[in-house]
Amino acid sequence: MADFNTGTVTLDFRDAARRPIKDNVRLTFDNLKRKSLSFRIERDKFPLVLNDVPAFPDGNWTVFVQPERYRPKTFFINLASGGTKVCEEFFFLHSAQARPVFPSADAVFSEAKWADLAALLKKTTVGNLSGQELFSDLVRKKSNHLLAGGLLNLHARSQAVTLPSGKTVFSYFNSVDLILQDRIYAMVSDDLHADVLKSVKKKVLEAAPGNLHEFHLPSGDYTMLKKDSSFKTPERVGNMQLTFAENDKGKRVVDADVDEAKGIKHAFEVLSHVFTGGRTHPYDIHQILTHFYEDISLGYDLVPA
Repeated sequence: MADFNTGTVTLDFRDAARRPIKDNVRLTFDNLKRKSLSFRIERDKFPLVLNDVPAFPDGNWTVFVQPERYRPKTFFINLASGGTKVCEEFFFLHSAQARPVFPSADAVFSEAKWADLAALLKKTTVGNLSGQELFSDLVRKKSNHLLAGGLLNLHARSQAVTLPSGKTVFSYFNSVDLILQDRIYAMVSDDLHADVLKSVKKKVLEAAPGNLHEFHLPSGDYTMLKKDSSFKTPERVGNMQLTFAENDKGKRVVDADVDEAKGIKHAFEVLSHVFTGGRTHPYDIHQILTHFYEDISLGYDLVPA
């Protein structure tokens, strides 16, 4: 018989979409009172039940989790004698280890749920491509997958913000001038800015600094509005920001982007964001929106590569 009390620990490790992860994971249990009780194991299937784990008064543990394809994480366990501790923890895929599963161009241009995106792309030309050819090029070429992810992230996020007029932010986009992995630049009418100003009074959006935004676009240079130029939704994580600019003819464009994580720590260990070309990775944004906004459907999935 062991000379210490024991309990049971269930490790319920899930991805951003709350599905059990499938990965090779190294687990190190570091006992805070008796180092001689510390141990290390490796597993590839979760949930995982560990029996006979030393418990009170030696039940204080730091657990270091090192997956192969997900970001590492550390958490603490205080296990009572004879007790059971269920540890539900969520993990982000490393962006380099994620494979996107995009909708087909045929689906986007035939299914009702994509009608607004299809309509926008028909009015959009990037390079020499427009409409279905443009979307097909984004999802077909691996080199364009980050742009496809960025577009679908902003499509879903802007659809989820309804302004005082009853219209969504996305419905104001007339065409897209530039698609980047962390934002889109959309041509808009003056009506969007007026609706946004009304939304501030209703606390749908709030004023935000926009001084880091630049507007050197394929259609020409734009200058950020001198007054009431930038606004963001008030959430602590995954909030959307809209920054307005216009050219010398009074034509307006909005830079729409999604913030990563002011409050990310409360669900994930410190997220060491991976940047590509200095820009936030769209797969990180996908996982943030998937986890924190269960009512938002992004329309594409991420799976381990």
